[in-house]
Amino acid sequence: MSGTTIQTIKRTALKLTVGSCVDEAEWNRFVASQPGGTLFQTTHWASFVEDYLKMPVFFASARDEDGELVGVLQFWNE
Repeated sequence: MSGTTIQTIKRTALKLTVGSCVDEAEWNRFVASQPGGTLFQTTHWASFVEDYLKMPVFFASARDEDGELVGVLQFWNE
């Protein structure tokens, strides 16, 4: 498995939230802090999708037991 990175994550309960509103600053900081984070995962891109492509955007986030943001996902549908 050359070039493969496996990350061990402490097993914990996660709180999952799905909605159309998020704390944009927190979301964008999280994306920027991730090694693979891109513009297309930010709320700026979500605003573009809503404003110019006229598609509603929904956000899913995962928080650990301490309330720390540990995962994000945005999705949209025509």
